[in-house]
Amino acid sequence: MSIIELKERLIQLKINKPCELNQKRDEIISDKEQKTKILSELLNRIGKHRSVKTMAKVKKMYDNLENNSVNNCKFSKEDIYKNDPSLQEMLNYLNKQKAERQNNIKNDQSRIFRKYVNKGVKNKENQFTRTFWDELERQREKRSCIETGSTHHPSQHLITSLTA
Repeated sequence: MSIIELKERLIQLKINKPCELNQKRDEIISDKEQKTKILSELLNRIGKHRSVKTMAKVKKMYDNLENNSVNNCKFSKEDIYKNDPSLQEMLNYLNKQKAERQNNIKNDQSRIFRKYVNKGVKNKENQFTRTFWDELERQREKRSCIETGSTHHPSQHLITSLTA
């Protein structure tokens, strides 16, 4: 190699060196950003799990306190209802409403069943009318085949006349 070629190579290396350094720097920065993004997502997920767990603990503690207070109560519900006539009336009223609701549900279910039965009848009627019209159409096609003397479907006349 000549000295001129070596000088050109040296110049080329000097020019390319900053570009390579910039590329390496950009790669390092992008890798660092990606790692910080992954870490922040993990920290967010950990925070969510912690908050859910603490909420579950609080709820469990609240439920336990509520259950303990109910279990430690000296009076039962029946005793309270027996002693207060207005509560007894309300309880009777609620029981009546519950019974009415259950009767309405049974009636609604039978109404729904009748609705489906009626739909089945309507479907059979629709099927009958559909078969009636299909049969009528077949009869007309047969008649047209006999009148024209053809042995194939009348719509094929249109296809052959359009292609010819």
